[in-house]
Amino acid sequence: MAAAIQRVVHPLSEREHTQITIHHTSMDCQIKTTEMPSASVFTSLPLTRDVISAANALSVMIDKEQAVYRHSGYLQCIAGNTIEEDAITEEDRIKLADWCYTVVDHCQFNRETVAIAMEMVDRFLSSSQLVPVPPAQAAIDTILHSRREYQLLTMSALYTSIKIHERVTFDSDFFSSISRGAYSVHEIESMERILLLGLSWRVNAPTSIQMAHHILSLLLPYVDLEELSWGFLLDEVRFQTEHAVRDYQLFTVERASTVAIAAIFNALDQVNASDRVNLLSALLIVIQDFEFESTSVLNRAKNQLLRLVMDGDSNEGDDGDIGTADISMEVSNSDANVSTHPSQDSTDLSCKSSSTMSPSTSPITVTSTSCCSRRCDL
Repeated sequence: MAAAIQRVVHPLSEREHTQITIHHTSMDCQIKTTEMPSASVFTSLPLTRDVISAANALSVMIDKEQAVYRHSGYLQCIAGNTIEEDAITEEDRIKLADWCYTVVDHCQFNRETVAIAMEMVDRFLSSSQLVPVPPAQAAIDTILHSRREYQLLTMSALYTSIKIHERVTFDSDFFSSISRGAYSVHEIESMERILLLGLSWRVNAPTSIQMAHHILSLLLPYVDLEELSWGFLLDEVRFQTEHAVRDYQLFTVERASTVAIAAIFNALDQVNASDRVNLLSALLIVIQDFEFESTSVLNRAKNQLLRLVMDGDSNEGDDGDIGTADISMEVSNSDANVSTHPSQDSTDLSCKSSSTMSPSTSPITVTSTSCCSRRCDL
């Protein structure tokens, strides 16, 4: 069914788009429910045929993102004042997110680890506007006006995310070594403690890709697609959500569920017309059954994410650095202390080997558009 998938990405102005429209008479939609595919069809995909479990998990995630893992924009606190030379910007955040992607790719970690790390960074910096934690407040005020401290916070968040969510963990001296000594072990561990305190030790926020998997699982009873087609949709959604991590407005201001819906809608624009009609009809029913944002917010996020992806494709090859501490990507065999979680039988210890990923004399030099790539090419 490869012919059903259109992999050619057309210019934004010429591309067919889906406008999100929800009618309150969803039960009148003429959707043909297909026979559920056999269990073997989805053994290699992160989807479940248990729609009740998927619905319950999605509902819990939506509740958590609104009640426990709330965050808001924080750069407006700087924009309202006189711009300082060392005050952090959206561009700084992009480059740090790309640096995190470079680290996890080199170590062959899950790229979702970066989403979790950046979510912690954003929620920590916006926590002073939600539920201020006095010991963390002073650190936040400093970080917002110091690129060096912002880099340290991001590095500490990635360190924490890897420890919690990956099979392999590093001691803090690994991150000190890849910073070429710009940050000491003490600085990294101290910032980690401040970060966890500011987050009240809540470090398991639902991610947009997790939500997207549950949403797509709920569509399974309504459509009859081959595994290859589902694989393409999942890969395109992953690609879109990874781009969203880099964008301050999308990732920090919008809810993770909003990004998930936006990514799915954009991915559906690339399937053939008949499959898209069935998928969209089912998706609109799912949207009404859960507490997602309004259609206007979802449409805005969808279009913003699409522009972000298209801009990334057109700007391939642009480099940049944020100009303070000397953070490189050099991994020293003698400095990296790698350990494996006891529950895991084996793992890849490639990060322990001596190598240079992307050495630089400037703090963080990365190719922004290399952060995300599609795996399926149909």
